[in-house]
Amino acid sequence: MTDAVPTRAQPSEDGRRSEAGEPRARWTREQLVEFLEREKPKYQRIELPYGLSTDGEDRRETAERILPERMDGKSLLDIGCFLGFFEHEALRRGAARAVGIDINPDRLRQARGLAECLGLPVEFHRCDLEHDELPGRFDTVLCLNVLHHVYDPVAALDRLLRATKERLVLEMAGTWTAVMQGLLWPRNPARAALYPLIKDQPLTVVGKGDSKRAYGFHYISQGALENMLLHHRGDVARVDTLRSPFRDRYLVVVWKRRIDHLAVVAGLPGSGKSTLSQRLIGGELPELRTQLGMDRAPAWTFSGPRLLAQQTEPHVPAMLFHYDIMRGSPIMKVSFDRDPTLDVVRSHPTTAPSIFLWTDPKLLRERLEKRRQGITKKREDRVLRHNVRFLEDARRTGVLISDWLRWCARTGLRPTFVDCGGEPTVLTEAEFRGQAAAAGCDLDA
Repeated sequence: MTDAVPTRAQPSEDGRRSEAGEPRARWTREQLVEFLEREKPKYQRIELPYGLSTDGEDRRETAERILPERMDGKSLLDIGCFLGFFEHEALRRGAARAVGIDINPDRLRQARGLAECLGLPVEFHRCDLEHDELPGRFDTVLCLNVLHHVYDPVAALDRLLRATKERLVLEMAGTWTAVMQGLLWPRNPARAALYPLIKDQPLTVVGKGDSKRAYGFHYISQGALENMLLHHRGDVARVDTLRSPFRDRYLVVVWKRRIDHLAVVAGLPGSGKSTLSQRLIGGELPELRTQLGMDRAPAWTFSGPRLLAQQTEPHVPAMLFHYDIMRGSPIMKVSFDRDPTLDVVRSHPTTAPSIFLWTDPKLLRERLEKRRQGITKKREDRVLRHNVRFLEDARRTGVLISDWLRWCARTGLRPTFVDCGGEPTVLTEAEFRGQAAAAGCDLDA
């Protein structure tokens, strides 16, 4: 078979639908019938001119649930697009661009033919989600009934989210599928009684990938997927889950965190990150506000690793993100590259202004010991004791600061150094390094 499609008939005025709602055609009826008989497109039902349609599932109800009524000026990417039904829907709702990718060349040929017949400017590409570069970033990304077929769903999710500007929509084969139940309890007569006990647990069932029995590779429960998206990442603001009208699947709408203006205030524990941030948001310290570009937005949201989970609004005009670099220390058993809360920085323009608060570790220990006097919760007291013990070792403290500065350089952050031993004072990098060396922190180790 070739990628050829029938020769165009004279195009209609808009190439989409007649005033009566009938799809308009760029082909004659004979051309369309010949195409359908030859290609036999199926899986998705697509309404065509002359009262014709493709064989397959009617996905209109799904489209109503996952696509907004109007998509004017927006872009859409559909992973595993099959015949391109959702691309057609996006364009009819006003989308400026609709792109479908699939690994099957026969499906793509059929999808191109149908879009050609209807005069819809859909872009189709042969592309493998796991191995090829996706064609850019899009306002909405659809990945429907694909993740249970991939080898590495976590890596695939990461690629999908990097390609998403606003919303990622997933349709998943979850834990209530008959196939998954068969994987858990093959030939077990008690499985009907056991299944309700675990169906809502955060679990992933690994299939055999046996195409003869239509097994996929991974069946992921709603709880497991929500954990992956909300607790293992910092660039996801909210996850909405609902039952899909398609077979026994569920739908997940993942809302990316979108920040127009981002500024970062970082430092060691006790350096005054929260206090400084609140003063900046309150309009004080005009020199530092200028350094952080805070005049570009009228109101700033105060945030940090512990506050992200509470901030579920996807669009934040301006965010001041305060970060304790002790999170990248051996105490936390995680590096800056592996801290999911730093996705907030990684997923936004790397020119975000930042401040690093420097205070002599001796003074930091005194502050933390004083703070311990008012602590009654054992866990908080334990954390403070660990921090004090860490700061007693100037060498380890210097390594941690160096690790943070190297991460900033890789990410694109260019910190302004501020001495917070008293009233905040801006330092040159040479002055900062001189003070750190005097405190025994070798930043070149």
